[in-house]
Amino acid sequence: MITNIYVNGVDQGIGSCIRIPPTTGPVVNVWSDDMACNVGGSKPLDKFASIGAGDNVSFKWRTWPDGSQEVPIDVSHQGPCAVYLKKVNSFSDQAAGPGWFKIWQLGYENGNFCTETLRGNGGMMNFRIPPDLGGGRYLIRGESLALQQAETEGGAQWYIGCAQAVIYSTGGSANPSGVAIPGYVKSTDPGVLFDYWNNMHPTSYTIPGPTPYVATNAGGGNRILVNYPIKYPECLISNADWCSSSPSSFYDEKSCWASAGASWSQLQICYDTAPETGHAGCSRYEVICNGYQAYCQACASAGRCVGTFPGQPAKVRREARTVHRHRQLPPIEKRAPFETTGIVASSDEDKLASAIKLCEEIAVKCEENGIGGLCKVSGAACRGALQPAIIGQFPENYGKKWQALWLYQITCENEDFEKDECKKKFSKAIWGLE
Repeated sequence: MITNIYVNGVDQGIGSCIRIPPTTGPVVNVWSDDMACNVGGSKPLDKFASIGAGDNVSFKWRTWPDGSQEVPIDVSHQGPCAVYLKKVNSFSDQAAGPGWFKIWQLGYENGNFCTETLRGNGGMMNFRIPPDLGGGRYLIRGESLALQQAETEGGAQWYIGCAQAVIYSTGGSANPSGVAIPGYVKSTDPGVLFDYWNNMHPTSYTIPGPTPYVATNAGGGNRILVNYPIKYPECLISNADWCSSSPSSFYDEKSCWASAGASWSQLQICYDTAPETGHAGCSRYEVICNGYQAYCQACASAGRCVGTFPGQPAKVRREARTVHRHRQLPPIEKRAPFETTGIVASSDEDKLASAIKLCEEIAVKCEENGIGGLCKVSGAACRGALQPAIIGQFPENYGKKWQALWLYQITCENEDFEKDECKKKFSKAIWGLE
């Protein structure tokens, strides 16, 4: 199975940009749509590799997709290899069908089939993107054919994997004609129907499929950059096609737990969607989630939960819970919000005055935005919700926007409002507050 793509020697990450099939088994029906990008290969990914025309690219083939054992392709697998490209308007376009053109192949040379060369190269299949290609979205298809049972029709075993890539033009605009997959080979073609055990060292061997595209002299300059939208502008931790985003900042204990809880929700998605290449990235992110949880516990005990999470993965690694793929994560343990003790100090009077003033400003914002009604009532409730046991938590050192968010939390928790409606009204009321 192809598990990694490298661009100019740089690994894009295990399972990243690759449409990972559910098993390492072969495709044997040459008329199946699975011949294009393997089983499940029609499903698009969110990630893609960024490649310049003329770049050197490699596929990593593994027997154990998660890399837990670096076992080479079994020696019984002998046969040719090839790489195809297909230009698509969108990665949602159908993989099966016309438009595939071959850019590289290796059959039987110097006493070895291609698979033997891959074994000696640590499973790396190296090829170059034609420098004259026009820019755009492409599928890159790697193919390895095993001939050990190919003496009977339908016995050839096709191992296939596809990567998603954006190829940037380097001055060329070539758009080679292609073949249809399936349809580019037949089960009776020479090189497909082949008695390997009586021809282990053939004097000649015909590689299945079309001949490779021959590039022109165009291209070879700098990449002509085009903006292609990406789903993940940031990626704190990656696992195959999944990315975690940074947790939201918080302004009290309850929002700290909410931010930590959102991270655990991300983690669940990571484990649930992890492909055959494993969930090592999920495990790393789980350690970070434990750090977020520990931080909320600590700041709750200290009575001040405001800001963002520091990085604490190393500190909590020994405490990380074991979570397995496709298992529901247990809910995180939460403390009761807004716990305060002691006598209100004189400084709290200043906080109360500032909070009441902001409540009044929110009420004015309601009028300015033409949403008097419930929002105006909420403004009055905002003032009434500021009880002595709570006002000590007022985030006095933060801007009005954060203070208003804190007030929304207090008001909607303490008043008999429908929370979604309350949130909507307050979000309009705090427009323009900085």
